[in-house]
Amino acid sequence: MVVDLEVYTLNYISLPFFKKSIAFLENEEIACKGGTIAGNARKDIEKQLGRSVVSPKNAKEILDESKKKKLDYQDRKKKS
Repeated sequence: MVVDLEVYTLNYISLPFFKKSIAFLENEEIACKGGTIAGNARKDIEKQLGRSVVSPKNAKEILDESKKKKLDYQDRKKKS
């Protein structure tokens, strides 16, 4: 599963370097291919996990929750 994601990611990152794009349409085509690869990777992972990997939260909310949990843990550790 992780290997598949790495392969998809490498393909997505590598496509622009292997295709010398000059015109906007070529860039658009490369972006679409990269998006397809990323979408397939997500669907593949979701199929293997049996659940969605997409969260309704944004990155800031997730980071804030993580920081809060870390601070709560440190407070509990100091009290004991």
